[in-house]
Amino acid sequence: MSRRSDLPSPRTSPIDSAVLDRASHAVAAATRILVTSHWRPDGDALGSVVALREVLRALGKEVLAGVPDDVPGRYSFLAQDEPIPHLVRQTARIEALQPDLVIIADTSAKAQLEPIWPFLQTCPAPRLIVDHHVTHDVPAAAELYDTTAGATGLVLLDWFLAAGWDINPAAAQALFVAMATDTGWFRFSSADARMYHAAGLLIDRFGVSPDALYQHLYMNESPQRARLLGAMLSSLDMHADNQLAVCAITREMFTRSGAQYWETEDLINEPMRIGTVRVTALLIEEPDGKVRLSLRSKDSIDVAAITNTFGGGGHQRAAGARTPGPLETTKAQVIAAVTSELTAHPVL
Repeated sequence: MSRRSDLPSPRTSPIDSAVLDRASHAVAAATRILVTSHWRPDGDALGSVVALREVLRALGKEVLAGVPDDVPGRYSFLAQDEPIPHLVRQTARIEALQPDLVIIADTSAKAQLEPIWPFLQTCPAPRLIVDHHVTHDVPAAAELYDTTAGATGLVLLDWFLAAGWDINPAAAQALFVAMATDTGWFRFSSADARMYHAAGLLIDRFGVSPDALYQHLYMNESPQRARLLGAMLSSLDMHADNQLAVCAITREMFTRSGAQYWETEDLINEPMRIGTVRVTALLIEEPDGKVRLSLRSKDSIDVAAITNTFGGGGHQRAAGARTPGPLETTKAQVIAAVTSELTAHPVL
């Protein structure tokens, strides 16, 4: 069993010990715990959900861990032994659980919880949020909220170690996936010394194999996704003196390529390879005609502030929103908003 005192200073969480204790006490007081995260779950969301499930069950808690959406195929290996339920389709399981604590991981934004928000609003159980995002509008009885952390998985690891809870191999693997995917396999600026130290801890102390996980996550793409990537890149438009790269994926592109909607993850990073590009935008037309917007920034441009104007949010360098559409209208609005920011914050 590992404790906080075992760790050197780079691993120290900025969350006050009293806050960590409050979260631990909320868990100790609970018997039946619902663990969930945001719709369109990514590696950090799913890794956090699985890690919480494993650690809390080891504490003797009855745990239902699910998300309000389908699990992308890329992450299916995380749930090989126990599938992660789509909670919106399996509300009977939540009702049967009658949770006395709800833990929300990797989001504190109502917009990202939309499919399950009606239930969360009426559920009498207290809420505990574990998150690292800037956007924050979900009230909770307790919060582990660290915007300096590169992933929610890192916040969870800090908490588990501080509480002295056991971390089994499945939980360790899930935490590594959470941290690795949210930092672009440790290449984003969010992969600081604290993050690298945490990754090393999971490898050295808990036996995580980064090579095996990389093979699962990034070396098993489908031909359909490759075709979708080609279609997306063919839509590439450059704006603001080549500082803004804009791509779009239409419903017709999904039909033609045969790709699934979850296979769009990480595609937005492809135009970032262009040297002059400071911001990339990806607009994805959804089956109902709405548009999912993703923005990425290389430098000081705050894309979370931009997506806030579209009802979304996220990090300074990675954020998103969902708009009513249509696609061309949203595209024009995004180009105007980002160009304005690029003009106001030129490269020095």
